[in-house]
Amino acid sequence: MGSTSIAYSYQPVWDRKRIGLHVLFWVIFFFYNHLAFAPMPFSLTNIITTLIFIFSHILAVYTNLFILIPRIFGKRRYALYVLSVIGLCVFFSIFLAVMIYSWFQWMLPDAWLGFSSDKEMFVGTFFGSTSSVVFLTTGIRMVRQLMTTEKRRRELEKEKLETELMFLKNQLNPHFLFNALNNIYFLIKKDPELAADTLAGFSDLLRYQLYGINDKTIALSTEMDFLKKYADLAKLRKKSSLNVQWDMPSSLNGQQIPPLILLPFIENAFKYVAHEDGWIHIKTDITTDNLHFYIANNVIEKGDLKNGMEEGGIGLSNVRRRLELLYPRDYQLNIQETKEAFKVDLTLPLNANLNTKVEVSHT
Repeated sequence: MGSTSIAYSYQPVWDRKRIGLHVLFWVIFFFYNHLAFAPMPFSLTNIITTLIFIFSHILAVYTNLFILIPRIFGKRRYALYVLSVIGLCVFFSIFLAVMIYSWFQWMLPDAWLGFSSDKEMFVGTFFGSTSSVVFLTTGIRMVRQLMTTEKRRRELEKEKLETELMFLKNQLNPHFLFNALNNIYFLIKKDPELAADTLAGFSDLLRYQLYGINDKTIALSTEMDFLKKYADLAKLRKKSSLNVQWDMPSSLNGQQIPPLILLPFIENAFKYVAHEDGWIHIKTDITTDNLHFYIANNVIEKGDLKNGMEEGGIGLSNVRRRLELLYPRDYQLNIQETKEAFKVDLTLPLNANLNTKVEVSHT
């Protein structure tokens, strides 16, 4: 499947948990900077000095998070955003310098003179610390935004694929009913009493169609029982010379498969089996990890098979797509058409976790 482009803007919900995480970040940031750089960590003057730094950084960070990112970066004006961030850092570096100057002029005027005379230290302290924390928090925000956007993209893609799977499954209902009712209609003309009995069996098939296929998987034994009942119904429309051979395991132990995944192959075999001396061979093998399903039938006159499949091939195209969605790269389907027969050889992994099998493409 081709890649899907999704326009999505990351807008975090400011609940108590998120606010708590931000408060914790700034508390840790305060203690790290204070203990690492304050000459006298337990001095009230140094504590207030660090708080002034933190206050200026908080203003710079949240101006970036609440204004620049959503209004400029979010609109993909990346060059303007880079210039805006640089201007933001310069502005709050000057703001921090004024705040520290005012504080030192009030409390330690002599210390400010020595501090301000070191131009490199001045630039590195105010602009360096401001730009560092802005770029750090911007990086955290961008990574989180990418992760959230990717998660949302995957959710949307998975919803799309699950909707398609549901459509494909539901598409089989009218297809199945059309074929089954055709068989009963034909039987009414041929044998009314047998048709009446057949309707009772048809009700079981219909019940399975309505209520038995809502789950993503169903017991293989239940699915096989349904297929046999459908085959018995389809056989009534054919000549008595039709030979249907089933080769099934003697016991099944709760293996799971998607419902109706095998039905299109059964329908196709009965639809295109040869009118005279027709035969259908259905074989199922179970291994520890796989289901091997094989079905073959002799065909009607050359040329009619392909034309018929093009006109009524809903079932086969449907099942191909379902297999691609449910078992990406994990199934094997080989279909061979010769002058004499049509053969299908399918291998599926058993008990697969189909909730995680739906794959999404990467952009």
